[in-house]
Amino acid sequence: MTRRRFLLVLFFVIAMAGCSTSDSADIVVRDAWSPPTPPVTNVAAFYFTIHNLTTTADSLVGASSSSCDEMQIHESVTTDDVSSMDELLEVPIEPDGDVVFEPNGLHLMCLGLAEPVKVGDSIAVILKFERSGSLDIEVVGDDR
Repeated sequence: MTRRRFLLVLFFVIAMAGCSTSDSADIVVRDAWSPPTPPVTNVAAFYFTIHNLTTTADSLVGASSSSCDEMQIHESVTTDDVSSMDELLEVPIEPDGDVVFEPNGLHLMCLGLAEPVKVGDSIAVILKFERSGSLDIEVVGDDR
């Protein structure tokens, strides 16, 4: 292979790597879990921690799963001893920051759950970020 052809191939490989639509390397998700659900329910809550590895702010703007008809970002809030869940359109994630999704706080709400969540189940979820694109995660059924 000539030097010119080698450089052209190398340039093409580098350019294609920059166009990748695979999982984001800018965001890490840890400890994704869901409590088990009763057999008669068709909703579940998913919890995890998001860490932004970059020096630029990002936002979680959506999620989906083949195990749910619809997935929404929710936040549980309590005002004057009255609790409610508010749907959020996005959750900001500061540079080099963490956002914790936990009971009585932020969570993903799975609506139209296909099968009850059992301890040990693994549920594929796609998180969608404003800047970083999509990230595939596995949510595990856990009775903590």
